[in-house]
Amino acid sequence: MDILNEFNEKLLILIESLGKIVKNNLIVNNIYLIRKTIKKNKTKLIESFIFYVLPYKERIDNEEEEFFLNYEINLKDDTQLLKDIFEFKKIWHILTEDNKSSIKNYLKYLCFLSQEYFVKNY
Repeated sequence: MDILNEFNEKLLILIESLGKIVKNNLIVNNIYLIRKTIKKNKTKLIESFIFYVLPYKERIDNEEEEFFLNYEINLKDDTQLLKDIFEFKKIWHILTEDNKSSIKNYLKYLCFLSQEYFVKNY
C-alpha cells in the first residue's frame, strides 16, 4: 500500500474509533465528510495534516499531555472539518488512558507517514 492510501486508511480508522468512543455526532458526521473528501481529493487530508499537525511531531512523539489538551488549529483557507478532526481538547477529558494512548500512537504513525510523504513529494 502506498503512503497516501495508508495515511487515509489510518486516519479513517482513528476517526471511526473516536466516533464509537465519544459518541459525538460531530465526529460521526465527519466520517462521511472525510470519506467524501478523500474520494474527491486523496491528498487534501495528508497535506492539511502536514501543514497543521506535522510541525508538532516532536510534541506528539513525546506524548506531551498539554499538547493534546491545548492544541488549536488556526484555520486559513481550510474547512472546519480539519479543526474537528485534529483537535482533541474538547474530548480529551472524557477519554480513558487506553483511548489516549491509542490516539497518540495513531498520531505518531500519521506523523511518520506524512513526513515520508513530504520527503518523497516536496
